[in-house]
Amino acid sequence: MGNQLLRKRTVQIAVLVNLLIILLLAYFFIRQQMTLLQTDSEGQIEAAYATAEVQNDLLTTAEARTQASMATAVVEGSLRATADAQVIELVTTIEAQAQITLPTTIESQPLVQDQQALAYQLALESELILNEQPALLERSVLLAIEAVQRYPHAGTVSILKNGVTLLPRYDRALSHRDFGYILAYSPNGKYVASTGNDNDAVLIWDIDNDREAARLVYEDRISKIAFSPEGLYLVIVWGDIFAGENNVTIWEIATGQETISFPLDSAAITLKFSPDTNYLAIATEETVSVLDITTGQEVMSLPNNGTDVTFSTDGQSVYTVNDGVQQWSIATGQHEGAIISEETIEGQTVFSPQSKYLFHNGYSPKIWALETGMAVELETSAPYRFFEIIFSADEKYLVTTQLEGSLAGDTFGQNLVQLWDVATGREMMHIEDFAFDVTFSPDSRYLVVPMGEVARVWELPSQQEVFRIVRDETISSPTFSPDGRTVIVHNSNSITGRKSTDVWEMIPAQWYWRFEHGSPSGIYSMAFSPDGQYLATGGEENIIHVWDTETGEEVAHFDHQQYHVLVVAFSPDGRYLLSGGTTIPYGAEYTSVTHLWDMVTGSEAISLTHDYQVVDASFSPDGRYFATIGQTANTVSVFDAESGTEIFSIQNKGYLGVRFSPNGQYMATMDLDTIWLWDTTKWREVMVITEVYSANFRFGPDDRVIVFEGRDTERNSTLYVREIATNREVLKLPYEDGVRSIDISPDNQYLAVSSGSFWEYNSALQIWNIASGDKLIDLPTNNELGKVTFSHDGRYLAFESTEGVVSVLDMTTQEEVARLMHPRAIFSISFSPDNRQLLVQSGISTVYLRRWLPDDIVAEACNRLSRNLTLEEWQTFIGDEPYHPTCPNLPSE
Repeated sequence: MGNQLLRKRTVQIAVLVNLLIILLLAYFFIRQQMTLLQTDSEGQIEAAYATAEVQNDLLTTAEARTQASMATAVVEGSLRATADAQVIELVTTIEAQAQITLPTTIESQPLVQDQQALAYQLALESELILNEQPALLERSVLLAIEAVQRYPHAGTVSILKNGVTLLPRYDRALSHRDFGYILAYSPNGKYVASTGNDNDAVLIWDIDNDREAARLVYEDRISKIAFSPEGLYLVIVWGDIFAGENNVTIWEIATGQETISFPLDSAAITLKFSPDTNYLAIATEETVSVLDITTGQEVMSLPNNGTDVTFSTDGQSVYTVNDGVQQWSIATGQHEGAIISEETIEGQTVFSPQSKYLFHNGYSPKIWALETGMAVELETSAPYRFFEIIFSADEKYLVTTQLEGSLAGDTFGQNLVQLWDVATGREMMHIEDFAFDVTFSPDSRYLVVPMGEVARVWELPSQQEVFRIVRDETISSPTFSPDGRTVIVHNSNSITGRKSTDVWEMIPAQWYWRFEHGSPSGIYSMAFSPDGQYLATGGEENIIHVWDTETGEEVAHFDHQQYHVLVVAFSPDGRYLLSGGTTIPYGAEYTSVTHLWDMVTGSEAISLTHDYQVVDASFSPDGRYFATIGQTANTVSVFDAESGTEIFSIQNKGYLGVRFSPNGQYMATMDLDTIWLWDTTKWREVMVITEVYSANFRFGPDDRVIVFEGRDTERNSTLYVREIATNREVLKLPYEDGVRSIDISPDNQYLAVSSGSFWEYNSALQIWNIASGDKLIDLPTNNELGKVTFSHDGRYLAFESTEGVVSVLDMTTQEEVARLMHPRAIFSISFSPDNRQLLVQSGISTVYLRRWLPDDIVAEACNRLSRNLTLEEWQTFIGDEPYHPTCPNLPSE
């Protein structure tokens, strides 16, 4: 008795721990989601997917349905209550449900429940670290992986995806450890120039082969390095600034020869090449020198007051700032006048890359348009100046930084990064943190903001954080490759003296591909190739598109002429693609075509023209035949796939669909109230089912049974499982409100049914054991439940659990392992041949191909991480469990 009481008390404690963890998860989720509440546009919905998926907690409990409705409410833009009120409501529901189910589950499976409780705890820790400690991103992701490995569940997987989406792909550390203070990519992306440990040498590094290509040694420190825009020259500024010695040297890349060595009167502020790269302008604190690159001669020397310099867009003039913006002719050296007359433009100024704008860093900071002379003031009341000022390459954005300082014991300014719209002067985004070496990517897509041991990357103009580069040392000098796909950063530790240079790939974690045809047009049919490498789509556009399922790229397309594509299907060996379609809009006369396309040659192998509307077509499992249905003529035709010769034809026995059984023994045709079965060896009729009510029918995997929706004697909707050979009724299931979708598991063990009235939100999902007739799962929903489909190995079941939301159920655990959100109702769902991707049609015109397996999410995370948990981290978050590497491919303690 004592042991029973102790066990009961232990169960109660475990329940309370689980409730607390779930409560905390819900609380932090709601607080996060309140900041994401926006209008119901598709783009904003997709931006909220990853976070909304965190609370898609599972299936059969009231707690799960409450969380699911909360997530849906966020996506639909309809969160109305406060976070505290929703948490109280959630706690009440959880407690009520826990009294009924949780103690029994925990007591019967204590080890499993201990792992689930630990998984929830690790997921919560991961989410907190992700949001509150940006520099610990890798720790957050590692804890989320441990959570998923213990409990692969929609909630834990979603938290892992949140972290992985911020991870750039770690490529490698370059082997030159003592270089990297100042970095510059060559325009062709092959080389990186960097300064050395004592800043007295420039290393030219072959980045692809990770080897030294050249080393240039100087007597004094190097302050600037830059490649010319077309990559012909390398410019190096060096000297002893304390002794007033400054020099500029220009090297010709092709010959490796020094072409110019020129003394400067003071430290260089900026280097600018003319658009044709014939001239180099160097602005110092005292002068502006313009050098002829080919001759090495100074062609112009102008007074300067420590401001920027640039060339005109035609390369014929130089602009300097002195009592306004002055224009000087390169050919004559003469002053050509002021393009902006403004005495207040003095002090620090920065020209934009294409010389369209000038930024004046004063107490009333302004952006001047050089063509019009008009200025816009930045919408800021800051009484202090900016530290860094950088224009994006496309001149749409301006980023500024401020640093907190002190004067006579009083602090002034603040650590702040601000992003501005150049055209309006409006602040678009700001980050209250210390930052240095802020930079844009060459395509102006990304903004990198180094903040100590983390560099955060925002995508523009969405202003969403998309990457975090995290190291154990201070990150500086982020430098993008010319194509913007790679960024290199320098890492240094002032205490240990450790230095390194890392290469990161700015490649987002791709969880799904999105396919649409030209213009808003419907997609009517989709098909995977047997090996899953390709996806074919056809529809209203009259074009068949073939997509690569790994890259999302279109690899082929076939012109269907004036015919809309109503059906596409691959042959079982993947050699041919079958398509059928008709002219639309409909008229009294129909013209239809059936094509067989050779996927190897890309040519048309067979073309058939019909005087009826082709609405369905399919291959036999052995690929010898393909069948078509002509709706208007009520004709079913079977053709030899090799020659295109018609070998069998029937009329008035099916005009809505044609389907071969999995083993090819039978072919089914159907109309509104009848199904005909045909023996394909002799092409004769073997069964007629007359009580059919809808198009919902399936063959069993071994050709033994057929499942269909019919009417019983009382005219109620009923689902029948019938043995084909004997016409014996195996199972009869009444469905008062009708059947929407059915599927049979590949092992012939389970029958999945979505049911409900099309006029009321009262649908449900049931899973039946076919042999026993037992109902294993009964999940009512408050929406119009859509299609259900088993994976090809029968382990998973996918279904639309809420409008636009596809859930994936693990049949072995009856746990929801994935929940995928879409902006519109689901038209169709299917698994790829290897079950790793889900093909989902959301709305009539958009198709998503989505990665969803927890193991794939974990693998993607491990491919992007650079380390495992340390032993100290393991003991802190996981406890006494023996240490093991979370990612076997990474170094561990």
